[in-house]
Amino acid sequence: MQQQQQQLDWHKHYRFADSVVAPNRPFDGSHLPKGSEAAVIVAPANIGTSTVLYFTGKLPKEPIQGLRITFAVHVREEVELEAFLYESGERLGLFDVRYAYAKQMFEIPVTPDGGERIFREGVGLRMIKGTEDVWLLCGEGEECAVFSPHLLLAPAHAPNRLALFTYHLQSQACYHRSGWMEGCVLDGLYDMYRFTKDTYYLLAVEQHLKLFVDDNKEIEEPTGPRVKNGKIVADVIEQTLPYAVLAKIQPDHPVIDSLIAYWLDYQRADGSIYDRETDTITGEGVYTVGYPIAAIAAARGRDDLAELALMQLWSRKERLVTERGIYLRADAENHCSYLNWARALAWYLLGAARMLIELKPWNDNKPSTLYQQAAAEFVRSAGFAASLQQENGLWTVFADDSSTGTEAGGSAGIAAAMVLGAREGLLEDSYLIRGERAWIALQEYLTIDGFIRGVSQTNQGGEELQRSGYRVMFQMGMGLLAQLGAALNKPL
Repeated sequence: MQQQQQQLDWHKHYRFADSVVAPNRPFDGSHLPKGSEAAVIVAPANIGTSTVLYFTGKLPKEPIQGLRITFAVHVREEVELEAFLYESGERLGLFDVRYAYAKQMFEIPVTPDGGERIFREGVGLRMIKGTEDVWLLCGEGEECAVFSPHLLLAPAHAPNRLALFTYHLQSQACYHRSGWMEGCVLDGLYDMYRFTKDTYYLLAVEQHLKLFVDDNKEIEEPTGPRVKNGKIVADVIEQTLPYAVLAKIQPDHPVIDSLIAYWLDYQRADGSIYDRETDTITGEGVYTVGYPIAAIAAARGRDDLAELALMQLWSRKERLVTERGIYLRADAENHCSYLNWARALAWYLLGAARMLIELKPWNDNKPSTLYQQAAAEFVRSAGFAASLQQENGLWTVFADDSSTGTEAGGSAGIAAAMVLGAREGLLEDSYLIRGERAWIALQEYLTIDGFIRGVSQTNQGGEELQRSGYRVMFQMGMGLLAQLGAALNKPL
């Protein structure tokens, strides 16, 4: 990591705001990265001054190519923030923010001649669309300086984007409090550790898990099942994904006992585990529930959990798979949505691949018809996804509709599942070539400083937002890319 830090050289890639002047608003910062602060940008209906970013000192020699901000808490609506030169009022650009999650970064370009004026006047930020105040991360949290408002500088020589990617991946910049996002990152980190034997990856895994387990003990925000006073509470299944990696490195952790009790208590007649809040069955449950159950079954030698894990795939195959493809979810009335959404395919395939890999020794010892059926379904669904791979090696947001445009995160997840399957003999070797094509294409989606862009936003905005062409930077996608890199034996 020391070499990566040297390659990163913050001062050649960033210029952080020296001060942030914002309206005075009370804020609970208990869930911010350690050492960080937040500044408010008030909604148009509220009375208050603009938030101003000041950059002082010498003007950097490197050209300024962008202005970035990061949100401290979720933005639960569509918001537009105007950035302008504070003294003259001249617009610099517009941050188009739709349903941002905590710690998500947004960037606008800065013209080559804008740097001097930014340093002279400061940058004002005001909301021109939205109904609620939003909060920006400010100050330099532990390992999270990149979350402070900053100008992105263009280095004189092309940087090693994968080295920068690795630096951020191993830092807390990729930590998520949301379980499905965090689980993607944890799998990427742990896979890279197993491939490289680099203990920095293992240290990052341990730090992430400690934060996640601690964060989800007394958290008030309804982000899914969590442990509170020794019991699992809440009602959605997305939150349990990180515990797959926990089971691999600490299978006797007490939270795992709570998870097992939760799953066994809440399984339905066919063994499936639904989202309690919405009473829906989701394809992501193959990855966020089936795979963690399989990892725990393998770690603890539990036959009953092995069968329960496999039922998560089979029950979803029964409810979500049709001749037209794979849906993300189905409700109690069997209304299905998000047909062939790339991330739904990724969750379905990744969950199946990882589940089958975890349970292979169990099946070798105790051959299971259900395991063989699950393996056949994985082969079938992988073949279906392969038929939708684009000429550029990637998949579009809705994989059967090329007009929705390439989606980097879902593509990385689908490709990772295919390569994992091929490595374990579950799929033909030709899937390695498909994964390699995706890996090469995805390099173009790394920012100059190693984050991933070109990812569709979380689906809070519904299918309309997913089909709109809207794209974001998304650290969760970095975890998926790391999974693909590790499966392909690519040293980052």
